[in-house]
Amino acid sequence: MTLLRLAVVLTALALACAATQPSSPYLGKRALVLLDSMEQKQSFSIYFAALENKGYELTFARADDAAVKLVEFGEYLFDQLVLFAPATERLAAGVDATAVMEFVRAGRSVVLAGASNMAEPMRELAAECGLVFDEQDSYVLDHVNFDASDADGPHTLIAADGFGLAAEAVLGTTELNPVLFRGIGHAVLGAGDDEGLVLEVLSGSAFAYSHVPSQTVETPLTVGATTALVTALQARNNARMVVSGSIELFSDAFISATVTKASGAPSGVASGNLEFALRLTAWAFQERGMLRLSNTHHYKTGDADKVQGSVYRVKDDIEFHTTIEEWTGTAWQPYTASDVQIEFQMLDPYVRLTMTHDSAGHYVGAFKVPDVYGVFQFKLTYRRHGYSSLLYAEQVVVRPFRHNEFERFITQAWPYYTSAFSMMGCFFLFSFVFLHNRD
Repeated sequence: MTLLRLAVVLTALALACAATQPSSPYLGKRALVLLDSMEQKQSFSIYFAALENKGYELTFARADDAAVKLVEFGEYLFDQLVLFAPATERLAAGVDATAVMEFVRAGRSVVLAGASNMAEPMRELAAECGLVFDEQDSYVLDHVNFDASDADGPHTLIAADGFGLAAEAVLGTTELNPVLFRGIGHAVLGAGDDEGLVLEVLSGSAFAYSHVPSQTVETPLTVGATTALVTALQARNNARMVVSGSIELFSDAFISATVTKASGAPSGVASGNLEFALRLTAWAFQERGMLRLSNTHHYKTGDADKVQGSVYRVKDDIEFHTTIEEWTGTAWQPYTASDVQIEFQMLDPYVRLTMTHDSAGHYVGAFKVPDVYGVFQFKLTYRRHGYSSLLYAEQVVVRPFRHNEFERFITQAWPYYTSAFSMMGCFFLFSFVFLHNRD
């Protein structure tokens, strides 16, 4: 009996710990880690241990192992994929570029790390997402913001702190120490409709450029802040992918190191690599920045029962209500913003208005139905950097007035009413005079 009670207590404690660990509201915790070689695992032990402490089940394999695969019998075996195999010349068939992109299209997460000796498979994956890496053996160089330990070297060890403004949604607002970076740079080619899907989380300084150190500088691929070091991408289905040009960024050596900028402060501070890597991974694994709609309904203003209608009449006053919540890692919390809009459209929006909220995540939009009948649609589209997209659409019918719903007396028709009754009065007066008049 004592052993049984102990087992029950331990099980309850395990469930409680699991409930408080950050996780995704939609994905599990099965992660596949692909390496160039299994010996490489020891170089990233701190990072992998931190993921395991958060409850992730890590499965390690070589990227060229023919036995490894992401899907079996139509079911995905993993929820997250970590690609730490920049030098692998040929990926296994089950994890090649096509398989990885299908993995992303299924709504799952990918973390990809590159290096100066980056092989073609990883370049192909990055190109699928609109990212172009520099040529083989190139590095990001910075002759001003390099780490003091690289003073006599080619200045490829950079103390990077160029966190983009839009990166706050990915990394949070808490300040980070400079991140040690040594690797290859890339350029972001996303534009137009895809521009909002790409976030440059970490960029080079104004003095950074990408080039092969041993060659004469002619025309670098990227210069200054256009030199992307770490980029986050969010697909239209809310799948997420993080691309880093430095696999060493996640290494034990860089995580345990101190940072001293050759150009001055900061000096002798602990590197921000571990915190940066964990925040980046938490976003990629959908632990943060996830939004959802709930309690969405609409009804005619003044309806005491608040019955949701499928048919409205022209010129009706209606209200649209919804609740937006944000996933914090362990629970859904109210999300408040002043730029959430609702549209009432047929082919084009006839009504577009910004909804008000009560600071508890409840949004309201009230408007009058336009004087056009047909099939309309409530449409809410919300896309912001670092947050999952919200898409909502519902069709309703707008009908005209029935014959018995028109106003009996219209103010604008008073001249016609007056002329009709004056004509009748004049005719009566004329008849009276005509009949009673004597010659």
